[in-house]
Amino acid sequence: MLGTMKYNCLIFFAVLISAISCKKSRSTNPTPPTPPPADTATIKGTASFTTGIAINYSLMKNNSTYASLVKNQFDRVTFEYQMKHGANVQNNGTYNFTNTDDLVNIAQAAGLEIYGHTLVWHQNNNGNYLRSLTAASGPNRSANPDC
Repeated sequence: MLGTMKYNCLIFFAVLISAISCKKSRSTNPTPPTPPPADTATIKGTASFTTGIAINYSLMKNNSTYASLVKNQFDRVTFEYQMKHGANVQNNGTYNFTNTDDLVNIAQAAGLEIYGHTLVWHQNNNGNYLRSLTAASGPNRSANPDC
């Protein structure tokens, strides 16, 4: 009997709390929403924070519509491919940052901040160069001698 009474009290309070939490506020003086910034024609003009997008080198360089959209709508960019290993490391292990430097110059000239990118990604490495490391004579650079 006492257990049933405790159970009924718990059910009663659960229902009461649910009913109270679902009650709509009937304030006679609600706070009006904050108006959007004056420049609502662009994403960066509407947002109260820095807005960014990943950009493609070829499109940014050769497609004026794409480049204009990026420049007008966003504050910050990340290079979708151009900062990855496969884009900058040559088959002999040397670096070629020509296209990356070009994209940096394009972004900076447009007043865009550049947000970094991953240095190593599982699907984009110069496989020819990495395979050459294991085929070279001398110590195997891919093996860990401490294991």
